[in-house]
Amino acid sequence: MSVYFINDSNGYVVGSEGKIARIIRGDVFKEYLISGTTNSLNGVYFSDANTGYIVGNGGIILKTINGSTWTTLSSGTVNTLNSLYFINADIGYVVGVNGMILKTVNGGVTWNSLLSGTTNTLNSVYFINAQTGYIVGTNEIILKTVDEGLTWNPMSSGTTNSLNSIYFVNKDIGYIAGASGTILRTVNGGGIVTGIKQFQQINNDVILFPNPVKTTLFVTITNPNATVFLYDLQGNLLMNKQIAYRDQINVNSLHEGIYVLKILDGSKVIIDRFVKE
Repeated sequence: MSVYFINDSNGYVVGSEGKIARIIRGDVFKEYLISGTTNSLNGVYFSDANTGYIVGNGGIILKTINGSTWTTLSSGTVNTLNSLYFINADIGYVVGVNGMILKTVNGGVTWNSLLSGTTNTLNSVYFINAQTGYIVGTNEIILKTVDEGLTWNPMSSGTTNSLNSIYFVNKDIGYIAGASGTILRTVNGGGIVTGIKQFQQINNDVILFPNPVKTTLFVTITNPNATVFLYDLQGNLLMNKQIAYRDQINVNSLHEGIYVLKILDGSKVIIDRFVKE
């Protein structure tokens, strides 16, 4: 189901019935490792030469710190997981069915669910740097984040086929493979984020009006005291302020485009988006 090489000649292959094969010196030697599961294993990724992760059916996440023995991590889900990518030794992402995105910031000790905005199956995830990443999945879906997974925006794929795998060779040039022999290529980082889905309200705890907005954005929340942070799609913090039940933000000086509001409401983090006309 998935293959990952840690250098030119040594790699790992995972597949059905919990199979893990370690390839040494190309194809000179192959050994099967004990995974401790019979679940299908769908994705494998190593953050360094010894530290690797595997995801699969039943919400399984396995980790090794020596390349040989694998332990089971708690994913918090029983849903099928398809693909994973690590930015560094601590920060990693996993995607799966029902639009599931999981993120860890401590090497897999804990996993937090992120909002994808879709219920489609997500098949592959890839990051070009700490802020910018892409996900592809069924029903031709392509999602992009520029704020470390805080928000994910749909992009136009130009196809109606399901998309299975994505890989970038640099920040601009990337490839996607999908059903019916589909191969897509971008030379500009996927172009401009598109799709009306990105404008839908995703949390009932906050109301933004009007949206789109020209000059003044009214923000209504359920908590009398909260802090709101305003970001552009590149993840740059533009403003933060304390707000009450109903407050307003002057957006007249902003350029036209899409912006993200992160609201710290007690113990909750609320994310929503608006369009500046």
